[in-house]
Amino acid sequence: MRRIGSAAAVAVMLLAAGRPAAAQILNGVPLGVAPSGTGIVLGVDYGKPEGADASYGLTGGIGFSRFGVAASVGSLNPTTAGLSNATNYGGMVGMRLFGGGLNPLAIGAQAGVLSTDLSGSNFTNYNAGANVRFSPPLFPLKPWGVVYYNMPKDESSELRFSAGVDFNLVLGLGVHAAYDWGDSGHTWGVGAHFKFGVPGM
Repeated sequence: MRRIGSAAAVAVMLLAAGRPAAAQILNGVPLGVAPSGTGIVLGVDYGKPEGADASYGLTGGIGFSRFGVAASVGSLNPTTAGLSNATNYGGMVGMRLFGGGLNPLAIGAQAGVLSTDLSGSNFTNYNAGANVRFSPPLFPLKPWGVVYYNMPKDESSELRFSAGVDFNLVLGLGVHAAYDWGDSGHTWGVGAHFKFGVPGM
Protein backbone atom coordinates (compact mmCIF):
# COMPACT_ATOMS: atom_id res chain seq x y z
CA MET A 1 0.00 0.00 0.00
CA ARG A 2 1.44 3.18 -0.84
CA ARG A 3 1.21 2.28 0.06
CA ILE A 4 -0.19 5.29 0.87
CA GLY A 5 2.17 8.08 0.26
CA SER A 6 1.61 11.10 2.46
CA ALA A 7 -1.73 9.76 3.50
CA ALA A 8 -0.41 6.84 5.43
CA ALA A 9 1.97 4.44 5.01
CA VAL A 10 2.35 1.91 3.80
CA ALA A 11 4.21 -0.11 2.52
CA VAL A 12 8.46 -5.08 -2.07
CA MET A 13 9.46 -7.52 -4.61
CA LEU A 14 10.18 -11.15 -5.37
CA LEU A 15 13.16 -12.20 -7.46
CA ALA A 16 12.83 -14.94 -10.03
CA ALA A 17 14.80 -17.18 -7.70
CA GLY A 18 11.90 -17.07 -5.32
CA ARG A 19 13.23 -14.89 -2.51
CA PRO A 20 12.15 -11.43 -1.40
CA ALA A 21 14.23 -8.55 -2.68
CA ALA A 22 13.84 -4.92 -1.72
CA ALA A 23 11.50 -4.91 1.22
CA GLN A 24 9.27 -1.96 1.69
CA ILE A 25 6.31 -2.17 4.01
CA LEU A 26 4.68 -4.75 1.74
CA ASN A 27 6.24 -6.94 -0.91
CA GLY A 28 5.55 -5.54 -4.37
CA VAL A 29 4.04 -2.24 -3.23
CA PRO A 30 6.11 0.99 -3.30
CA LEU A 31 7.19 2.32 0.08
CA GLY A 32 5.28 5.42 1.07
CA VAL A 33 5.55 8.16 3.66
CA ALA A 34 4.80 7.43 7.30
CA PRO A 35 1.64 9.19 8.51
CA SER A 36 1.72 12.43 10.48
CA GLY A 37 -0.76 15.14 11.30
CA THR A 38 -3.91 14.02 13.09
CA GLY A 39 -6.48 11.42 12.17
CA ILE A 40 -6.77 7.90 10.81
CA VAL A 41 -6.05 6.77 7.27
CA LEU A 42 -7.04 3.55 5.53
CA GLY A 43 -5.72 2.43 2.17
CA VAL A 44 -5.82 -0.33 -0.42
CA ASP A 45 -3.04 -0.92 -2.94
CA TYR A 46 -2.17 -2.84 -6.09
CA GLY A 47 1.48 -3.26 -7.08
CA LYS A 48 3.31 -4.73 -10.08
CA PRO A 49 6.88 -5.71 -9.15
CA GLU A 50 9.59 -7.38 -11.18
CA GLY A 51 9.44 -11.17 -10.86
CA ALA A 52 5.82 -11.36 -9.71
CA ASP A 53 2.35 -11.22 -11.22
CA ALA A 54 0.90 -8.72 -8.76
CA SER A 55 0.78 -7.63 -5.14
CA TYR A 56 -2.17 -6.51 -3.05
CA GLY A 57 -2.29 -4.85 0.34
CA LEU A 58 -4.30 -3.12 3.02
CA THR A 59 -2.89 -0.43 5.31
CA GLY A 60 -4.15 1.38 8.37
CA GLY A 61 -2.35 4.30 9.99
CA ILE A 62 -2.84 7.00 12.60
CA GLY A 63 -1.11 10.34 13.06
CA PHE A 64 -0.44 12.18 16.34
CA SER A 65 0.72 15.63 15.23
CA ARG A 66 4.43 15.12 14.38
CA PHE A 67 4.37 11.35 14.95
CA GLY A 68 2.58 8.49 13.23
CA VAL A 69 2.37 4.70 12.95
CA ALA A 70 0.99 2.37 10.28
CA ALA A 71 0.48 -1.36 9.82
CA SER A 72 -0.07 -3.36 6.62
CA VAL A 73 -1.00 -6.83 5.46
CA GLY A 74 -0.79 -8.11 1.91
CA SER A 75 -0.27 -10.90 -0.59
CA LEU A 76 2.29 -11.31 -3.39
CA ASN A 77 1.68 -13.62 -6.35
CA PRO A 78 5.04 -14.95 -7.62
CA THR A 79 5.69 -15.97 -11.22
CA THR A 80 8.21 -18.68 -10.33
CA ALA A 81 6.72 -22.15 -10.83
CA GLY A 82 6.06 -24.13 -7.65
CA LEU A 83 5.93 -21.14 -5.31
CA SER A 84 2.80 -20.33 -3.38
CA ASN A 85 1.60 -16.79 -2.77
CA ALA A 86 3.65 -14.86 -0.23
CA THR A 87 1.91 -13.39 2.82
CA ASN A 88 3.32 -10.09 4.09
CA TYR A 89 3.00 -8.22 7.36
CA GLY A 90 4.59 -4.82 7.86
CA GLY A 91 4.77 -1.86 10.19
CA MET A 92 6.11 1.70 10.06
CA VAL A 93 6.80 4.58 12.44
CA GLY A 94 7.59 8.12 11.42
CA MET A 95 8.27 11.62 12.68
CA ARG A 96 7.90 14.96 10.90
CA LEU A 97 11.09 16.93 11.54
CA PHE A 98 10.45 20.21 9.72
CA GLY A 99 7.57 21.95 8.03
CA GLY A 100 3.94 21.01 7.91
CA GLY A 101 1.01 23.14 9.01
CA LEU A 102 1.05 26.37 7.01
CA ASN A 103 4.37 25.37 5.43
CA PRO A 104 3.60 23.25 2.34
CA LEU A 105 7.01 21.52 2.49
CA ALA A 106 7.56 18.85 5.16
CA ILE A 107 10.62 16.70 5.86
CA GLY A 108 10.55 13.64 8.09
CA ALA A 109 12.26 10.43 9.18
CA GLN A 110 10.78 6.94 9.18
CA ALA A 111 11.59 3.29 9.86
CA GLY A 112 9.79 0.03 9.13
CA VAL A 113 9.91 -3.75 9.25
CA LEU A 114 8.53 -6.40 6.89
CA SER A 115 7.93 -10.10 7.50
CA THR A 116 7.28 -12.30 4.44
CA ASP A 117 6.11 -15.93 4.58
CA LEU A 118 6.91 -17.71 1.32
CA SER A 119 6.58 -21.45 0.68
CA GLY A 120 7.23 -22.36 4.30
CA SER A 121 10.10 -19.89 4.83
CA ASN A 122 10.13 -16.52 6.57
CA PHE A 123 12.14 -13.49 5.45
CA THR A 124 12.56 -10.32 7.51
CA ASN A 125 13.60 -6.91 6.19
CA TYR A 126 14.12 -3.57 7.92
CA ASN A 127 14.19 -0.12 6.38
CA ALA A 128 15.04 3.38 7.57
CA GLY A 129 15.15 6.65 5.71
CA ALA A 130 13.94 10.19 5.14
CA ASN A 131 10.93 11.58 3.33
CA VAL A 132 9.79 14.86 1.82
CA ARG A 133 6.23 15.96 1.06
CA PHE A 134 4.92 18.97 -0.81
CA SER A 135 1.32 19.88 0.01
CA PRO A 136 0.37 23.14 -1.72
CA PRO A 137 -2.83 24.60 -0.26
CA LEU A 138 -6.02 24.36 -2.30
CA PHE A 139 -4.30 22.05 -4.81
CA PRO A 140 -5.36 18.39 -4.87
CA LEU A 141 -2.04 16.92 -6.13
CA LYS A 142 0.44 16.20 -3.30
CA PRO A 143 3.82 14.85 -4.50
CA TRP A 144 6.21 13.05 -2.13
CA GLY A 145 9.48 11.14 -2.11
CA VAL A 146 11.39 8.73 0.13
CA VAL A 147 15.07 7.73 0.19
CA TYR A 148 15.81 4.74 2.41
CA TYR A 149 18.10 1.86 3.21
CA ASN A 150 16.59 -1.57 2.82
CA MET A 151 18.26 -3.98 5.25
CA PRO A 152 17.40 -7.65 4.73
CA LYS A 153 18.32 -9.88 7.64
CA ASP A 154 21.65 -11.63 7.05
CA GLU A 155 22.10 -9.92 3.67
CA SER A 156 23.63 -6.76 2.21
CA SER A 157 21.82 -3.46 2.61
CA GLU A 158 20.64 -1.45 -0.37
CA LEU A 159 19.84 2.22 -0.98
CA ARG A 160 16.43 2.64 -2.60
CA PHE A 161 14.12 5.43 -3.72
CA SER A 162 10.36 5.82 -3.87
CA ALA A 163 8.39 8.68 -5.40
CA GLY A 164 4.69 9.24 -5.85
CA VAL A 165 1.74 11.55 -5.80
CA ASP A 166 -1.56 11.67 -3.94
CA PHE A 167 -4.66 13.06 -5.58
CA ASN A 168 -7.05 14.02 -2.81
CA LEU A 169 -10.71 14.27 -3.69
CA VAL A 170 -13.59 15.32 -1.44
CA LEU A 171 -14.50 14.25 2.10
CA GLY A 172 -11.15 12.56 2.80
CA LEU A 173 -11.20 10.24 -0.22
CA GLY A 174 -8.22 10.08 -2.56
CA VAL A 175 -6.15 7.99 -4.96
CA HIS A 176 -2.38 7.62 -5.30
CA ALA A 177 0.38 6.24 -7.51
CA ALA A 178 4.07 5.54 -6.84
CA TYR A 179 7.26 4.01 -8.25
CA ASP A 180 9.98 2.34 -6.15
CA TRP A 181 13.43 1.43 -7.50
CA GLY A 182 16.91 0.20 -6.56
CA ASP A 183 19.61 -2.23 -7.68
CA SER A 184 17.56 -5.32 -6.79
CA GLY A 185 14.58 -4.31 -8.92
CA HIS A 186 11.64 -1.95 -9.21
CA THR A 187 7.91 -1.88 -8.65
CA TRP A 188 5.05 0.49 -9.38
CA GLY A 189 1.70 0.71 -7.66
CA VAL A 190 -1.65 2.46 -7.52
CA GLY A 191 -4.30 2.61 -4.83
CA ALA A 192 -6.96 4.51 -2.97
CA HIS A 193 -7.03 5.98 0.53
CA PHE A 194 -9.50 7.50 2.93
CA LYS A 195 -8.57 9.80 5.80
CA PHE A 196 -10.84 10.96 8.58
CA GLY A 197 -10.43 12.93 11.76
CA VAL A 198 -11.06 11.66 15.27
CA PRO A 199 -12.81 13.97 17.74
CA GLY A 200 -10.41 15.07 20.47
CA MET A 201 -7.22 14.44 18.48
